[in-house]
Amino acid sequence: MRLLFIILMSFGFSFSALAQGEDEIVVTGSRISSGNSSDVFLEKKGDYLLLEVSIENDSRELSTRLSEMEATLGNIIKAAANDPEIELSLIDDNNFVRPLSQDTFKSGITQGRRPDTSIAHLKVKTNIPNNVEDSFKLAVKLANFVDGIEEEGRTKISTYNDVAVSVVNPYQYRDELRAKVLRTLGLRQMHWGLITA
Repeated sequence: MRLLFIILMSFGFSFSALAQGEDEIVVTGSRISSGNSSDVFLEKKGDYLLLEVSIENDSRELSTRLSEMEATLGNIIKAAANDPEIELSLIDDNNFVRPLSQDTFKSGITQGRRPDTSIAHLKVKTNIPNNVEDSFKLAVKLANFVDGIEEEGRTKISTYNDVAVSVVNPYQYRDELRAKVLRTLGLRQMHWGLITA
């Protein structure tokens, strides 16, 4: 099974809204059926598979929580440095994938669901090979990486079943997508002309 992303394009969408350069964005990782007849789809192979990870701590003192969470993050960073197939990232508000660092992790720590808890989220990711046949194995590889991390103090690491697909430089598909939109518009106009003639 190939891992593909789909760019969903409404006719009114601005091409300038696509990322430019070497930006990496999270995209839809499965086929879509929106029911909107004005949507155009462009299907491509994704570049990375990402798994969301939460790091939560419920030590009573905030300073202890932060210290234990940062120590756990240090373990994650060290493990990723020893595994060339794993990278660590954060997702910003615009679905752009950004590199993870101690500073960006600290700024993302928020209050947890219960009093006296703190939580932060990150993504572990791995490259999607050109000849991938079993995407489940990639997801298992990410989950196994997370399972091997040592948790410090009262820190708990959790993963979510959902994975995401990202693509680097989606702007490279702009011309192909534009041509598909124009072809689709032309076919619909021709069909409409036949109906009204």
